[in-house]
Amino acid sequence: MSKQILLCCFLIPSYLFAQDDILTNPGSYTSLTVDCRTIDCNQFFEQISAYTALESLEITNYESKKFPQEFFKMSQISTLKIVDAKKLNLGNTLKDLQQIRSLDSLSLEGVSANSKLKKARGISGLSVNRAGDPSKWIPALSKLTFLEHLSLADNNLEELPTDLQKLTNLKSLDLNNNDLTTLPTWVTRFSQLEKLKMESNLFDNPSDELMKFSSNRLTTTDIDYNDLTVDELKALRKKFPRLEIDEENLDVLNKEPENSKEKANTSYGGFNIEKSDLKVFSTAYLHYADLFSAKSFEYNFDTTLFDERYLDTSYSNTVKIPERMNRLFSRVGYYRGRDPYSKIELSFTKSMIKGQIWFDFKRMEKKFLWFNPDHSWNRYLMKYNREITAYSGMHWVFDGYLNKKEFKRKYIKDKKYMDVRIFYDESDNKFNMQLKTYNGFVDIPCHPLYPSKTKDIEESQKTYVRRNIRYLKGLDTRKKRFHRALFRDQDKYEKQLNKSINLSWQAFRRNYMSRQELEWTKEEWLEYYDKIIANEKLALYSAPIACLSVKRSLELSDYKTEESLSQLYGQDILPSVLSIQFMNGENVVPAKEILMVATDLKSQASFEGALGLHTNDILFHSEVPVDLIVELRNGDVGFIKWKDLKKYVVSLETKAEVPLKVISKKIGTVGAIRDSMGL
Repeated sequence: MSKQILLCCFLIPSYLFAQDDILTNPGSYTSLTVDCRTIDCNQFFEQISAYTALESLEITNYESKKFPQEFFKMSQISTLKIVDAKKLNLGNTLKDLQQIRSLDSLSLEGVSANSKLKKARGISGLSVNRAGDPSKWIPALSKLTFLEHLSLADNNLEELPTDLQKLTNLKSLDLNNNDLTTLPTWVTRFSQLEKLKMESNLFDNPSDELMKFSSNRLTTTDIDYNDLTVDELKALRKKFPRLEIDEENLDVLNKEPENSKEKANTSYGGFNIEKSDLKVFSTAYLHYADLFSAKSFEYNFDTTLFDERYLDTSYSNTVKIPERMNRLFSRVGYYRGRDPYSKIELSFTKSMIKGQIWFDFKRMEKKFLWFNPDHSWNRYLMKYNREITAYSGMHWVFDGYLNKKEFKRKYIKDKKYMDVRIFYDESDNKFNMQLKTYNGFVDIPCHPLYPSKTKDIEESQKTYVRRNIRYLKGLDTRKKRFHRALFRDQDKYEKQLNKSINLSWQAFRRNYMSRQELEWTKEEWLEYYDKIIANEKLALYSAPIACLSVKRSLELSDYKTEESLSQLYGQDILPSVLSIQFMNGENVVPAKEILMVATDLKSQASFEGALGLHTNDILFHSEVPVDLIVELRNGDVGFIKWKDLKKYVVSLETKAEVPLKVISKKIGTVGAIRDSMGL
């Protein structure tokens, strides 16, 4: 009997058994997932030819540049998946894979793709996910016109390159988890396409994208159907008669037609249900502020420009220092421990002229060269202040009036600098070196000289203009490079932020909105939200019954919301526990949420119900009257007044079956509950 096995590095006992089994019984497997972190892949490849029944193979975390030749002797393999093999030489691998004549489907995930993808010959299905910069490998796909199945999921694609329009034989296309906002026209002309996946993108309306297709062959598509209106869903089914939809838990399919209106002041069990033009249709508006507050999607990308960062002492070079650390550095002047933000130091150099103070940027001593090169000051300056190299071969001479000891104390000892600028005055051949500290800026009057006794100052001065131009050009190049990266990252940040907002909006609609709200655009719903907030108390009166809506309505009537039942009763009162099972007639009903209202105290508290599997343990005190409002699992709401509840509380029993008056969610309102309970 054939077997299938997954080697998992997290379940050690299972893995040890599986490793022995997989290596000693190779002929019994039709499908394998081999993780090279948990099994000796070299041993596996040595006996790969013994896996005669193997048809599907997944290799993960392979660390070499190429597979051994034994790997390509799997004549019966039809499906191969390679995951997280970042060192793999893709070109040679694809060329060697052509030896496996039976290979029909190839998946590359976390493999650095390139133009060598054009060597993926002889297969009908190709999956390329998390493959690096798409511009380096997408054009190569245009050579694979024989492809029938293609997956480009998880590649941060903002648009589909026109290179792909040659793949007219595609039957399935996976575009999930990208940044697409629209489908190009040429995709909608793929006459063979039957399966299309396009979830988790930035489409304004996925239904509109599907309706662009000229063919009606689509049978499967991954989109969020709960984001569609009834009319949109009907239109899709009419255009694509073979389209399969997972109808389980699909709210839009269960929507009742909107033309059945209840009459105003409908009577139900003695309760008057009032209607209003301004109506709350669901609890969605109560969740909106929490989900979409300014902090939830705060725009916190740092747009500070290059020159602004230099003038701001909260930046070390162009890196923002956390506020807490910046306060510490500003207070003590420097940090005696490891300081990742200060990299520039000065040191004395040998003076060629007696009486002068010569200095330069600190360099690593030879005896420390075994350190990581990134720790070298030379390396740091080359990376972050490359423009300084315009003065290479020269040392700096101090033009001030300090002696060497004073200069050391002021500029060198325990001094670290976050950035540097050099200013040149051509009129008098003088320089000013400006060094940035945590507390401000330090200026050092100076000029550069060749460290040679044979070259006088005039020879050095002849190079000043040329070197200053080179310095300014280098600084400007660094500035432009920084701004290019800044604007690129800002654009990427904004797209990701918008994607997060869009996905959150879709989830918000799906989880909280009524069927009528789902038919509105985002702008229409937000306009409705503004009207509700402006007239919330009136609008809630005709809102569908739910504990959350009742709770909010009471808050607007100055009822204080307590965090717990003990706060509801107060510190001086010791209530007792009563285990309640709620009943509707002779039937137990599952309680989803319970709201306790103390009218005399003008306060309320809510907590989760036990959903029928257990009793609901509730704190009561016979001298503090409370009413109960219970939201049931099916959305109906029941209630019981204190006058009916008190007899269960004052009895000596600790358990009770408490009957509720139940109002159907279809016609009940917050106003009906409040009026019936005298709230």
